[in-house]
Amino acid sequence: MVTGDYDPMLAKAIATGADRAEALARLDGMLAAGRVLGLDTNMGFLHDLLALSEMQEGRVDVDLIDRLGAPDSGNSSAEDRAAASLVLHFGRAEQAGSPWRADGWRAGRTTEAPGTTLTPLGGTAYRLTIDGRSETIHAVADPDGATVWLHRDGRTRAVDAPDRATVLARRLASRERASGPVSPEVRAAMPGTVVQVAVRDGEVVEAGALLLTVEAMKMEHSLLAPLAGVVRIALLPGHLVRRDQVVATIETPATPQEVP
Repeated sequence: MVTGDYDPMLAKAIATGADRAEALARLDGMLAAGRVLGLDTNMGFLHDLLALSEMQEGRVDVDLIDRLGAPDSGNSSAEDRAAASLVLHFGRAEQAGSPWRADGWRAGRTTEAPGTTLTPLGGTAYRLTIDGRSETIHAVADPDGATVWLHRDGRTRAVDAPDRATVLARRLASRERASGPVSPEVRAAMPGTVVQVAVRDGEVVEAGALLLTVEAMKMEHSLLAPLAGVVRIALLPGHLVRRDQVVATIETPATPQEVP
């Protein structure tokens, strides 16, 4: 496991060629073939970047990435979700020793995307068939049992594929949040390094105010106040934060006083 103590750039992809077009084609092929399951990467974003005419023609400037937009967040299709559900189904059947477990000849089916079947090939590989078209994909389930890291079409996505019990629990929790107050806790979305603290501990802030900036995956992420109140923060530039760590708390007359 790679912890937040290390630089988020884990590897570099370098390609050469007789000319720019050949080098870009080789680099694009490396990105499409690269499979990293279990954590977020920017390989899909880099694949999109290489496809831009500006990159193909060498007309690159400092605003190019801003014009491209945010990296692919991993939006999944119905086919992706169907494949992920079947991967989880096979895993649960194997763990339970079910007589319906995947044994190499029985293809799983799903109703979410009609005409979709999945057959294990061993390891992380599966044969995905959609309306008679087959392809080899790679997938692995997170320990939470509701997320599958799926690699297909040169991209890796974290696909949400909860079982019925998880779906019900999420719906109930969503109803509770909708009827209750906004959480006063501000959490880091990913591990990274604090590069800016925009407020002082005890300062009064408005909802939406910038609290701090965290650098992760070579990008800066702004963390904002979810509501108005007194901010409690004990971080400084250079501090490392973990994913989902409480980095600040907003105190209001309706919230208890807590220091993260």
